[in-house]
Amino acid sequence: RGATHMDAFWSGIASSTRVRGGEGAAGDGRRPASAPLDAQSEPDSSDSDEDGFDPDFAASTGVRRYLEACQREGVVPVQQLVATIDQESVFLAHRGIGPRGGRPLFECLLQNRHITALDISDNALGGRTGSGTCIASLCEALRASKQLASLDLSHNRLGAKGCEAVAAAVAGAVSLTDLSIRGNAVGDRGAQALVQAIRPPAKLESLDLSDNGLGDAAAPAL
Repeated sequence: RGATHMDAFWSGIASSTRVRGGEGAAGDGRRPASAPLDAQSEPDSSDSDEDGFDPDFAASTGVRRYLEACQREGVVPVQQLVATIDQESVFLAHRGIGPRGGRPLFECLLQNRHITALDISDNALGGRTGSGTCIASLCEALRASKQLASLDLSHNRLGAKGCEAVAAAVAGAVSLTDLSIRGNAVGDRGAQALVQAIRPPAKLESLDLSDNGLGDAAAPAL
């Protein structure tokens, strides 16, 4: 019975994120629909895959990879992400994503070719069980992305260890120019790691380290 309920749940997720042929906010038939499709609005099989996504849309956004990763992790997909996954700016602050929800998001970024600015502040990505693999996924995405320019990681409990990992990734990021680590209790150690990371050839131009309890030890680096 439990499997039946789960199958029904994921069927509902899939139907609520399909492409509405010829409609949608962009009017181009590629954007995810915000409600399940009815029988008359099913996209033509020649224009979309079995799950209802236009192949080009799925390939450029990573939406299919995201939904599959959410199912693997046993977390509910963030509908705000699915609805704006082909936009340049995506706002996901205060969504309670957590480490398990973060991993699918960062896997999606490995494939997404649209998002240039991402706000995922206040989502408790660090400081909990599974945070290590979540931060590792974030770092992989930072290194791989060729278009992500602005990232807000404020208030995510990264701590010094998480900040050091992000710093190492930032040093190798090819597109990131604006980063906020505000309110993550990174301390002097984390701040020093970040300041070292933003030296050339790093592309970072703006770094927000406010509200991190920095002491005298961090002053020379800053």
